[in-house]
Amino acid sequence: MQARFLRSTQNADPKNLGVIFQSQLADLAEQLKVSFKLNPSAHTGYVMLSYLDDHGDIRTIVVETPRP
Repeated sequence: MQARFLRSTQNADPKNLGVIFQSQLADLAEQLKVSFKLNPSAHTGYVMLSYLDDHGDIRTIVVETPRP
């Protein structure tokens, strides 16, 4: 499992959020590959990206990933 919490998104331009999320999720997915190498018995991995929305509420994106 790889997880990250972004606070800077609360004041970010909504037009940029898609790019921010894609970049962060791609980075976490790359780190998940390392986790799979370190844990050969793992069959499923999870990437979790939590962020603050424009109201200060915490939102979370969860991606379930099978072993490559």
